Amino acid sequence: MTIDDLPRIFDVPKGLSDGVGITAVPDLGVTSQVISTGFVVRSNEPPTATVDVGNPHPVTGAIFGSVTAVDQGNGAISYGPTLFTTAKGGLVSVGATSGHFTYTPSVQARQVARVSAEPSDQVDTFTVTVTDLYGRHVDVEVTVGILVAGVPPSGAATVSLPAESGVVTGWIEGAAWDGGKLTFSLKNSSNPADSTAESAYSEKGGLVRLDTVSGQFTFVPRISTAAIPGLDTDRFVVTAIDAHGGTADIVVRPLAHLRLQAETVGTAPDVQRGRLAIAAAANGPIGFSLGRPPKKGAARVDVDGSYVYTRTPGLGHGITADDSFTIIGTDDFGRSITVATVEVCPPLADMSPVSGRAQITESAVNAAGVQTTRGRIVAMAADGRPVRVDGGGLPGNTVISAKGSTVTVNEDGTFTYSTALNTAIGHAAAAVTALAADKLDHFTVTAKDGTLVVVPVRLLPHNQPPVQSTIGASGRLGLLKTASWTTTVADPDGDDITFTIVQANPRGTVSVHRTRTGAFLVNYTSTSGKCGRFHPSETFAVRYFDGHVRPDGSPAYVSVTYTF
Repeated sequence: MTIDDLPRIFDVPKGLSDGVGITAVPDLGVTSQVISTGFVVRSNEPPTATVDVGNPHPVTGAIFGSVTAVDQGNGAISYGPTLFTTAKGGLVSVGATSGHFTYTPSVQARQVARVSAEPSDQVDTFTVTVTDLYGRHVDVEVTVGILVAGVPPSGAATVSLPAESGVVTGWIEGAAWDGGKLTFSLKNSSNPADSTAESAYSEKGGLVRLDTVSGQFTFVPRISTAAIPGLDTDRFVVTAIDAHGGTADIVVRPLAHLRLQAETVGTAPDVQRGRLAIAAAANGPIGFSLGRPPKKGAARVDVDGSYVYTRTPGLGHGITADDSFTIIGTDDFGRSITVATVEVCPPLADMSPVSGRAQITESAVNAAGVQTTRGRIVAMAADGRPVRVDGGGLPGNTVISAKGSTVTVNEDGTFTYSTALNTAIGHAAAAVTALAADKLDHFTVTAKDGTLVVVPVRLLPHNQPPVQSTIGASGRLGLLKTASWTTTVADPDGDDITFTIVQANPRGTVSVHRTRTGAFLVNYTSTSGKCGRFHPSETFAVRYFDGHVRPDGSPAYVSVTYTF
């Protein structure tokens, strides 16, 4: 080797651990003289590296790791490429100076890893190049595991409008990521704990039946108690399951109002037969049976929704014929809901029609509003025979009318009717808006043969007109064109007060307003020019009504005259 144009000889000392030490001395032909150099030349080998790979993220599958390199020449290290994709579509980012990397697998690679049994499909590889200061490099191969795909199936519910009965049908449309077939189930954490794959109660207690293969469902709602039943909704959840165990919960929100009406087929004494207007067929979603039994008889309900009600014999004519019971619907899995309340009223056995009337001898209302009516009961059976009555009410032959009045009935059919316990019915009969039913009361007595006789009584209207007191004065004499009065109107019966303005020859405007205390503030403003020093005078009236009538049938009011 020649250095500085001088021939040199080299001596390689032993014992170096970090390279090869070379000592150069010039060759001058003098073997006894040795010249030591002032530097050491080391050979520059490529860097070496180690790889550290972390665990995949449980959701994204991303892996964090590092490539750690040692440069034999103690030079600077760089890593690359800094961003690239693998042969399987994974994305890799590498820190140029740190060697830290992030690997994110592609969705396709995760899906393949999920279904493939090949070990090579469970991993991905990529290369990181480590380069030192002198340009020497080494390619480091990194192998990472691919986290199996957790791609769930997807789906949505198609829900039909309710049938006339309120029953809703529909189906689940779903798809698996690999195109595989889905199955369906109602057993999930969103539905009640006793749900099975094929059957469940809805959130509000309706019945849900599901075909686990096709995803078709039938929903039988409860009878809605919402303010607008036709807009009420319910909720249940169907779980779609793919072949690999992936699941997706699909929420179904159908309209929910059951409308199964009962219709009467026929009646006989003490018997009524009927059916649900839309009865279930043999292969329908539910079968029917008796729920709450009736109180005055017995009912039998068949699986198709038909029923027979039989009144208990011996109850007598004193017990009314009306009764009720409920029908429940039960699906094939034993789940039940109430689907209808049936009202029945069969004709009573051996009950002769009886008409009754009252021959009134006296009827009047006193100052306290108590009506006393006296008369005689006249009742005739269907065959024209007279029917005797004995009161048949409370002790002393006293009965209570439909509106709470007392009636004392004597053996000869005479009676005394009194509203002392309920004077409000006479006042209600005096209302301007009173209907015919508000002006009539009736009571029922039992005839000697056990038949019932209904006796009507006409109510006499009773009303006390309102009274008033007024304060205030006209500002006319003070050269003003306005006036103001405060009128307090009191009604002895506590009725609400309305008003109307009576102005024969208007020379100004009148306004009436209610104050917070309930009084009426009457304001007048003249719209006429002055006649001399004063605005022209005017007289008008305001009538205050209590919403009821006088004995002659005309509206009751108090009139107040105001003069400007």
